[in-house]
Amino acid sequence: MDLLKKIRSTSHLTNKPKKAAALRSLENLIASFTGAPATAVAAVRFDLDVLHAFFNDPKPLKKAADCDLAWVNQATHKASKSRGSRGVMDHMIVLDGVLVATDGARLHWVENSGFPDGYITSGGHPKEVDGCYPNYLNVIPRSFGRQEPISVDSITNVRPHDVGKACTVLVGGCEFSFNMTSLMEALNGMKGAHIKVNGTGQPVKITDGRRNAVLMPLRR
Repeated sequence: MDLLKKIRSTSHLTNKPKKAAALRSLENLIASFTGAPATAVAAVRFDLDVLHAFFNDPKPLKKAADCDLAWVNQATHKASKSRGSRGVMDHMIVLDGVLVATDGARLHWVENSGFPDGYITSGGHPKEVDGCYPNYLNVIPRSFGRQEPISVDSITNVRPHDVGKACTVLVGGCEFSFNMTSLMEALNGMKGAHIKVNGTGQPVKITDGRRNAVLMPLRR
């Protein structure tokens, strides 16, 4: 008999507890280890934290325009059977207070996020992830040759390509090709955003002073 069946067979509960009651029980268990020996805490604390986060992790806001977590999370690699996993890039992380996500083709980050350092769920809770996150600072150009205001509503010089969901944006006389979804998601919720560019084919930065994105132009 496995552990779960054993617990069920010996439990005095006749009905499945509600989420609030289960959460209180987990909080009581966590509180009971306050001041306990480190060895005793280490044995079960991680599992308790996982369960607590599972039960209490609120659904992330779907409107990325209103939520930094949801906005940054757009840039994580979306693992699937067909696309596979890219390890740490499947997750968001906070580094020195900066909330970061990248899928290798784009980068979103928000400075002074208010979250503690470490990997983080879409609901804002810490999570355990094996692996070292790549140095995202290496992909951000140190300077730019030109910048212009940009917004979803002001993009009138967008011409769809024949291939997939690509588009061309004209900035300072140069054409930059992007994945349309990535471009619109970067701009989503930004106010007073500027696009900063160097030459065609080089990384582009879009920022409103708080939310920041770097997009890699598509090869034509």
